[in-house]
Amino acid sequence: MARILFPIGLILAFTLSAQAQTEYPRVEIFGGYSYASIERGGSVPRESAHGWAANASVNFHKYFGATADFAGQFGHTSVFPVCIDIFPPPPGCVERRAGLSTNQFLFGPRVTARTERVTGFGHVLFGASRMRVSSTTVAGLTLPAETETHFALGLGGGLDINAGRRFAIRVVQFDYIPVRRDRFSVRSWLDNVRVQAGVVIKLGGAERSSSAPGPSVRSQHYPRVEVFGGYSFMRVDGATFPTPEAAHGWATSASVNFHRYFGATAEIAGQYGDVEPQVFPEPIICLFVFPPHISCLGVARNFSNYQVLFGPRITGRTNRLTGFGHVLFGWNHIRGSGFDVGGFNQTRTDLAMALGGGLDVNIGRRLAIRVAQVDYVPVQTEIFSLRSFWLDNVRVQSGVVIKLGGR
Repeated sequence: MARILFPIGLILAFTLSAQAQTEYPRVEIFGGYSYASIERGGSVPRESAHGWAANASVNFHKYFGATADFAGQFGHTSVFPVCIDIFPPPPGCVERRAGLSTNQFLFGPRVTARTERVTGFGHVLFGASRMRVSSTTVAGLTLPAETETHFALGLGGGLDINAGRRFAIRVVQFDYIPVRRDRFSVRSWLDNVRVQAGVVIKLGGAERSSSAPGPSVRSQHYPRVEVFGGYSFMRVDGATFPTPEAAHGWATSASVNFHRYFGATAEIAGQYGDVEPQVFPEPIICLFVFPPHISCLGVARNFSNYQVLFGPRITGRTNRLTGFGHVLFGWNHIRGSGFDVGGFNQTRTDLAMALGGGLDVNIGRRLAIRVAQVDYVPVQTEIFSLRSFWLDNVRVQSGVVIKLGGR
């Protein structure tokens, strides 16, 4: 997972560092080649697929806009028939290759940085992924085609080299495409990766002279650093416990603003909760213990949960309000005490993300109240050897913001 997210970090770092004052188009249309590395789950190996890509980006401002992204890839995948479990296997009962096609339909916000020669961007897209495995015949048995459509994300960005005022070459667009799948009552995420390249056509917009007056000094007021501290509530995924559990705690973060509209955030939060007593809370273990351990009769348990996250932030400001959105990456650490079968305590650290944002109400030049910050916090863990099992946590925070630096 770290290898997947590293290229995204490089692209976003470039996006946040470029600051040149150049013109920008109203619409950018991209078309070109798309490569995907596809995970099907289970014991099926990853598959490679090649195809096409097209997207359109509308720029509301020089630095941010929205993107509609469509892509399709085609390849082949392994099909393992049921008869592989028969010993000895009947004649012709062997693995076969079937056609594989995937499509992504994604939409979401985009952050852009521009110079005269290059354009760097990052985006967070939401939508659906469709995968189809064609029918094939194995040992005289025709396996029907399978089609699945699931919720998907697109986390990534790219780099364009300008070949003129109206044209550019997209050298690379890299996206991590997690796809959520519910199968046999098991909820998991497939880790797909997509790389694209092609041509960009730019429409609309006018050249901006370097001598043109900029925004008023008053509109440029923004703090260099914003420090937040307050309350944190998290709804912890029920896959971890018998039922979803509520946890309460604290949160603190520091945001550095590279520009009025975007910056970066480092965040640390902790929540604490109790798991209500359950009958047979350890069913996997208790079924094989006779006489049953005392914990099998139901005991109260408590847990602590922590997140350490970093990532880019987009901000919109008025005199009274500050709204922001962010995409954070890092780790989630959970520790349970009283999860006892002979005094056993469970502790684990997993990859985590936070997709969300919040709203601050300014009550002075240096102080604001964070009315709400809402984040979807997926945590990648491993349950019963399911490597791509993701826990769907939701977190809400509020508190006080102190603003430092700036004019």
